[in-house]
Amino acid sequence: MLKDFNEWLKKEKYQICLTLLAAIIPVILSAIFIKAGETDSVVPFNPNNYPNNELVNSEVNKSSESDLKIFIKRFTISERQNYAAQSLFIFFSLFILLHNKKIIYDYLENGQSIKTYLIRKCHVKIKDENTIIEKYNIIQDTTKYFFRVWILVWMMWLALYLGLFMFTIIDINKASSIISIPISQLFYRQVFDFMTSSTVFIIYLVLTNVTINIRHHKNYDESIWWGILGWILCFTIFIICLCAEFTYKDSENARIITTTLLSVISAISFLLVLGKLNSLYLQIPQGFLIILYFYGIFQCYHAFPLILEKNIIVYLNFLIPYITLIGKVVLMLTLCWITYNKRFIYYIIHQTVLVEETPQLLKELNRK
Repeated sequence: MLKDFNEWLKKEKYQICLTLLAAIIPVILSAIFIKAGETDSVVPFNPNNYPNNELVNSEVNKSSESDLKIFIKRFTISERQNYAAQSLFIFFSLFILLHNKKIIYDYLENGQSIKTYLIRKCHVKIKDENTIIEKYNIIQDTTKYFFRVWILVWMMWLALYLGLFMFTIIDINKASSIISIPISQLFYRQVFDFMTSSTVFIIYLVLTNVTINIRHHKNYDESIWWGILGWILCFTIFIICLCAEFTYKDSENARIITTTLLSVISAISFLLVLGKLNSLYLQIPQGFLIILYFYGIFQCYHAFPLILEKNIIVYLNFLIPYITLIGKVVLMLTLCWITYNKRFIYYIIHQTVLVEETPQLLKELNRK
């Protein structure tokens, strides 16, 4: 495993360096702006848009500050800096993801090599002419959809952070009094959060395709419809909460319910996908997996102010921009890793074969 990792670092060093630079450069620029005193004129980062903004400011700006609080005050990233850094990283990462997609697509065009591998190495028995073709089509479609949907997720993240960045540069004094900028920003965030989580869930459905026996694919289509119905139910609840949040004057409870619902949906969707990718066939480095699982759980950070002490929220708000950026960097590196040496195609091939071999092998094992 360590040998493979070192080999990956050597062969894909340019791609890895570009990914890291795409994350480091925006952070360095933010640090320069912080040192120049830009944060004195902007509100410290607070993703929840809860009334604890005043709490963060009061806790950090106490005259009797500890060294830790001075450090936090010095390196707290403003909303504007966070959204700009995230947007830049996602924009440059999109090119890396598109490059990986091209590598995979070019290999899939050579369908004969995959079919030969299925027959010689996976010992797939050709019962009729369509057996290999069906398996190859599943492998090809699953792989293509996987990368297409990830690109869509990345584009949604880019639209989200660019939009939020635009909100931070709007002059509130010159904005229309009819429209509240903070409320519009919250609405924009929540809608895109739901759309992104839904798209991540589609990746889970795509990966589930290879764990369904070819003979049961008609039933799989029926399961897809049940999944769509579940999504419609979540969407309906989300719309109801959204309407209540922006209709009633006393909407704090609706806002808490909406943000908590979005956090849970986001965490579950991401962890479901991660659970599928946590396979011996992909051999994703354990360090990557630990960070990604933590990042997935951290999707629930919207609900943290409801259960944590006030002092902890101060430190949490300081860490959120760094954690979310590191999570995306490791996610991009993981996508690069599964592209390297056609690992993802290898994973899809063996998952497709294994799902049909397992029942027969279990019977062999339990034969008396």
